[in-house]
Amino acid sequence: MVKHAADEQQPLYTAEERINLAFARATAGRTFSAEQRQWLDRIRAHLIENLSIGREDFDALPVFTRAGGWRRADTVFYGQLSELLQDFNEAIAA
Repeated sequence: MVKHAADEQQPLYTAEERINLAFARATAGRTFSAEQRQWLDRIRAHLIENLSIGREDFDALPVFTRAGGWRRADTVFYGQLSELLQDFNEAIAA
């Protein structure tokens, strides 16, 4: 909304549209396993509702804790989950 207010030519996206664009940017050129895609679906759903995500969410929110929390998710992403979350958060803010 801020970008749109500063420049009316900038599109105004819904939360879901913004997250879909961020996911496309952050995952471009990467291949994911079936289990990784399940985690990405959980992350996407969380982001649509909250527009940001952090490590603490994985051990606090049932959507993540039921699937094993941070430890499991980070293992599934070979210890690179922090970087992936940073990529998502940056892409959302861009």
